[in-house]
Amino acid sequence: MKDRAMKKIILCFIIFYSLCSAQESAFQNSKIFHLKAKSDTLDLHTGLDLLIENQFSTIRNKKIAVIFNSGSYDRKNRHAADIFRDEWKGAVVSFIELPEPVMPEKDGNLTFSSVSSDSGSRQMTISRSLSDLNVGVLNDCDVIVWDVQDIGLRESITVTVLAKTIRLSAETRKPLLILDRPNPLTSSIVEAPVSTNSPSLKGCPLPFRYGMTIGELALMMNEENWLKTEKSARLFIIPMTNYRRTMWYDETGMNWRLPLKNILRIETLLAYATSIFAFPSNVRIETGSSFQYEVLGAEWISLDELVSVLKSQKISGVEFIKTGFLQDETSDSAQERIRWIVRDRNLYRASTIGAVTVGLIGQLYPHRFQWTNPAAVDMLVGSDEYRLLIRMGMDLKKLEPAWNADLTGYQITRSKYLLY
Repeated sequence: MKDRAMKKIILCFIIFYSLCSAQESAFQNSKIFHLKAKSDTLDLHTGLDLLIENQFSTIRNKKIAVIFNSGSYDRKNRHAADIFRDEWKGAVVSFIELPEPVMPEKDGNLTFSSVSSDSGSRQMTISRSLSDLNVGVLNDCDVIVWDVQDIGLRESITVTVLAKTIRLSAETRKPLLILDRPNPLTSSIVEAPVSTNSPSLKGCPLPFRYGMTIGELALMMNEENWLKTEKSARLFIIPMTNYRRTMWYDETGMNWRLPLKNILRIETLLAYATSIFAFPSNVRIETGSSFQYEVLGAEWISLDELVSVLKSQKISGVEFIKTGFLQDETSDSAQERIRWIVRDRNLYRASTIGAVTVGLIGQLYPHRFQWTNPAAVDMLVGSDEYRLLIRMGMDLKKLEPAWNADLTGYQITRSKYLLY
């Protein structure tokens, strides 16, 4: 019994030492590996690219559990699951996929990789409830390897799973290796509101758009112990090379591989973020067209009136227009809707545009507008104040400065964990 315990201690020490051997900088509970690209190029290299080019040195001879999603591709357009199956010589004891985010959420899981089932490893797509993301799925691995492309928003299954994975590392004491990736909405722009009310992120004061890479976000969560774990996670991060914080995803040189169905450009992703404020209401958002997430309306809305009021708000980075759109797949007649058009992505603030648009609809048509999920709205903005402002007919232009005041503390904390 003592021999077995001693072997476990020695194994943990070997794993910890081998991981630390590549590390160049450290925080109190987390370590950063600054791996270099082997090729002489100015191209962006993700953490996955650098791990491959350095011949998987940081995890050599380890049993790993790999967590990935449909965006987990390297710069040569190969999926992480296939790379770890075909090119890495070590043991992958678990392939764990994240379900693709959809709005509004639907039941069911999706499979992204072409991982075969003949390797003897455990392979699964976790459920949207995350009830099956537990110690068992790690399958007695030595290291948890995270390679997940996020979308840059707090309201994302990626952030929820990240928090749970950090908790798992803290609970099991298994090292968690984050292969960093770009934030598609840039890592330089932060958007309020700040909320701590999400069940999976209880106590984490995260803004709507957090303005960090996924590695930086994990680092901040772990070092600040926002998840209130008894011990911190054993966190290791491989940062990218040749990455600038101001890069949008379509400026990185990477193939477009965001984990959102039919979102193929930045403007649509920004519209998706804007739409989040409308989904808990009876305002309809179009999700199956070339203007996906950009078109909204309801039969009881006077479009001329709403467009006029929206334009009077003089919101930066956006234009509001009327547009014809089929009411449904079986309709032969077009019904006018409102479309928000991104005119300047650097000035466009999705949370402000979404909150003001939906709020004005609520104020103009109080007897027809309804929240279908008030709790979701309060969770999104951090309290019931937003719904109360709408009900009382208050000036919604005051939302953004009030929300931005809450960003000060977050910005100070965030600044300590920026790797680029």
